[in-house]
Amino acid sequence: MFTRSVAWLVGRGIKNSWNDTYTARRRVFPDGQREVSVAKERFFIGLALQRKPREKRGQSSQREANDDDAGRRAKKNVRLCCKQIGADRMVTLTYKENMLDRELALKH
Repeated sequence: MFTRSVAWLVGRGIKNSWNDTYTARRRVFPDGQREVSVAKERFFIGLALQRKPREKRGQSSQREANDDDAGRRAKKNVRLCCKQIGADRMVTLTYKENMLDRELALKH
């Protein structure tokens, strides 16, 4: 994996402002597939910014955005796991109603 540290850029950025850098990541899977992603990262050079106190778990004012982020991370993890094992399809079992009987679910 190729990444550059932000500390390397501290002497080269504009002081007291936000600076942008790009990070390239490469994944090589066992079957030879490769995946490359590039992300833009922002960091501040200057005095430390005051952080807001963290809210209690589950009481965030950005609940919907946090749920969306968690959904994206879960989707990415499923995709990466499927690529890792070389799966070309995925089968799921769903029920019309809420299934509470574990033994019956295991029979299906």
